[in-house]
Amino acid sequence: MGPTLGKVMQNLAALGVSPDQIDSVALTHMHADHAGGMLDGSGAAIFPKADVFLAVEEDRHWYGGEPPTDAVGVSEQVNSYSGKLRAAYAGRWHLIAEEEILPGLRRMALPGHTPGHSGYMVSSGDDQLLIWGDITHVPVVQIAHPEVGMVFDVDVEQARATRKRILDMAATDGLAIGGMHLEFPGFGHVIRNGANYEYVPDLWLPEM
Repeated sequence: MGPTLGKVMQNLAALGVSPDQIDSVALTHMHADHAGGMLDGSGAAIFPKADVFLAVEEDRHWYGGEPPTDAVGVSEQVNSYSGKLRAAYAGRWHLIAEEEILPGLRRMALPGHTPGHSGYMVSSGDDQLLIWGDITHVPVVQIAHPEVGMVFDVDVEQARATRKRILDMAATDGLAIGGMHLEFPGFGHVIRNGANYEYVPDLWLPEM
């Protein structure tokens, strides 16, 4: 995915975490920038002890028969590693619905970007964080104008409806959100700005 990406192992090492300490991986969907880094160069599991959780609908889309295709090559990219991925994590590959998969971690169905695109609600006491995956790809545009779709969406209309629903929920409930394509630091809130929405990133300061 380019020279600036693929830094999961380096970032884990910087935190003092080794791959064999990861016991669970909850996938939002199967696109390469979300699931493509789970194999090493030989096709072996990067996380040798981890259970992997994936929505039933997402598994059915990629593994349900004829490999998916699209005009921009995203499906071709996923098809190139999807079989190896499931084989590498055989016995630890779990299909999930909308449910609590671990204490304090519940899957939310957010279809459209892909059929089984998932968000995850993380709860601790009264605190909640919604990891919303790829609800937006260009937040400065799509939060203010949620009707704007992306060529990468499998179902643009469904993705549009899901985005509007989640933006309304996030703004109404004051939810903390995290997403893979949000501006740094990747966490913030959605607020209403007249008839539109606005993203307010969390304040971030480096350690002194």
